[in-house]
Amino acid sequence: MSFLTPALTAGALLIAAPIILHLVMRREPTPVVFPALRFVQARRSTNQTRMRLRHWLLLALRCLAVAMLALALARPVLRGSGLLGADSGRLAVAVVVDNSPRMGLKLGDETRLDRAQALGGWLLEQLPADSQVALVARGATRARPLAKRWGDRDSAAAKLMRMESSARDRPLASAVRDAVDLLEEREDDRRELYVFTDQSAAAWDAETLGEVNRQLDRLPGLKLQVVDVGARQSTNRGLGALSLSSATPVKGEALEIAAPVLESSAEGGAASGSVTVELWIDQDGTAVKRSQTLVNLESGDDAVLTVASLEEGVHQGYVTIAGADPLPADDRRYFTVRVEPPRPILLVGPNRASTLFVAEALAPFDAAAGEAAAYQPARTTTDELLSTRLADYQSVWLLDPPPLEAAAWRRLDDYARSGGSVLTALGGRAKSVAMNRPEPQAVLGARLEYTSRDVSYLSPARYNHPSIAPLAPLAEAIPWTAFPVFKYWAIEQREAGVSLVAPLANGDAAILARTVGRGKAVTLTTPLSDPASPDPWNTLPTGVDPWPFLALTRSLADYLSGVGEWRYNYQAGEPAVLPAPAGGGLLNYVLRLPGEEAIKVSQPSGAEIVVGLTDTPGNYRVEADGQRFDGGFSVNSAGSIGRLERIADGDLRTALGDDRVAIARQRKELARQVDLGRVGRELYPWLIVLVAIALGGEHLLSNRFYDQPG
Repeated sequence: MSFLTPALTAGALLIAAPIILHLVMRREPTPVVFPALRFVQARRSTNQTRMRLRHWLLLALRCLAVAMLALALARPVLRGSGLLGADSGRLAVAVVVDNSPRMGLKLGDETRLDRAQALGGWLLEQLPADSQVALVARGATRARPLAKRWGDRDSAAAKLMRMESSARDRPLASAVRDAVDLLEEREDDRRELYVFTDQSAAAWDAETLGEVNRQLDRLPGLKLQVVDVGARQSTNRGLGALSLSSATPVKGEALEIAAPVLESSAEGGAASGSVTVELWIDQDGTAVKRSQTLVNLESGDDAVLTVASLEEGVHQGYVTIAGADPLPADDRRYFTVRVEPPRPILLVGPNRASTLFVAEALAPFDAAAGEAAAYQPARTTTDELLSTRLADYQSVWLLDPPPLEAAAWRRLDDYARSGGSVLTALGGRAKSVAMNRPEPQAVLGARLEYTSRDVSYLSPARYNHPSIAPLAPLAEAIPWTAFPVFKYWAIEQREAGVSLVAPLANGDAAILARTVGRGKAVTLTTPLSDPASPDPWNTLPTGVDPWPFLALTRSLADYLSGVGEWRYNYQAGEPAVLPAPAGGGLLNYVLRLPGEEAIKVSQPSGAEIVVGLTDTPGNYRVEADGQRFDGGFSVNSAGSIGRLERIADGDLRTALGDDRVAIARQRKELARQVDLGRVGRELYPWLIVLVAIALGGEHLLSNRFYDQPG
């Protein structure tokens, strides 16, 4: 407790006045003559007891009235718990505003961000004129030093009014951390922390609550003032993140897009009804609807849309929900795909028959009857390798190769260093002495020791290497034990930089990978195309229902051909990276932002183009006429922006501590929290009431006391 005018507490000494008066003005008992003396004695004893009680009660009331009046004039207050710092310092206020797309939810003519700006503006008006304010937006990144983010209340109010929704998916805890960093440096000031939020469960998840707790631990005594601007009764229908069958489909391959359709309400509850979802493709600057489907929300199924007959090149479009709702930010999702020709692969074996299994796995014979094949394998022999133009192929596969000439290995090394990829599947025709020479080791990077007959099977411990990462969703279903490996090459040692992609069950190496210059090299210690025989090396392609062989072959082909190496779909705020055209000098290109705004950009030529202006959802186009380059990418908000489910007040207080968080929704509640936190609860009104009660009681008792004879 503290006092606004502590000097007036000395007035409590005036309680001496009624005590002195009590002692000086004692009444003498009135003599009474009775005929019987015993009745006089009894009356005298009763009279003295009653007078003594009345005197003490009257004295207590007078002392209480004087003491309460003195305390009331001294203006005592109960010290607030939300204010941190010295009483004599300036007020330093950090204000965090959640400006995520979800705050664009509209009720009537007002969005949640509009409400946050209105309440925040009112709050800033209540601050003392010399207050320092730091405004932290959830959708912004820390761009300036902390010291330069402080300003006066008027400039902070102006910035708040100009704030717009941001699609950047920065965790709310990160914005709170920035605010605590700002407050931490104001040690000599009185510090306050406010967070304007819609109190959605998606923003206040378990990870965020844990991080906010850790930040509050840094400044013990600081209370988090949560200003809830969310809507308790609201419903939204929107789309989650899109899932593409491929970001780089080949010409003739159907593109399938799955879009989760979400219905969310602040109060929770099951989804109902149906919505129409449409697929639009940009064609020559005009959006054309190519597909649509009706989705029953009760089923929980995704909207699945298919488009075919896309020509080679970059194609952009969007998936949208027909109609409108209070939150338009998640009604449309954008996408970019690059349609490519079938990827050429050169399969090299001791004879053409030895490459048949892999060729059919990459391009099935019945592909012409339906889907286009993603790969276009060409088959040749090791004798023709030196005369074959390797630059025409995205990767070269050596299947059970015999010892090759040094010139052939040098060609493969040069091909890889210039950006090509080489796969070597070793088998019975390999010789350790020949394979351990410098020329093949420049590609393999692993010295062969001997042929092992320790029967085992492929057993990837993890699927984190990109060459087998597509198999991760199937990991538990792949029956590797059904396809034993009877023979393999034991590795004596590996060069630095050679990774173990997958071992055998006995721990020996099965698949190795390394980087060679700008290219990649993969080595298998057992054949990938071993034909059925009485003495096979493995049964990967010849076992019963060898679908794992098909999946592994396609996964390795995608890795070696660079499928998925470049992304074309990003989340807002992520830098977009695109392959750049070859050539020297500066790369001059035009970046077309959503809305057709164009920006001219120049950067040194290299292997990639980096675009940092990705804050706005939509389709972006990169054009460079001089280099005949046409590229693009898409940007979307996070898939959770449409989730309106709220975290309960009790859960928020339980997670952060009831003594460390205060929640307000209206101006009155916010004003009360500000008074309690900044000034505390003033006790003057209550003390004046006590003074009035004491004076009233003293008046009634004294009248009864002095009006009656003793």
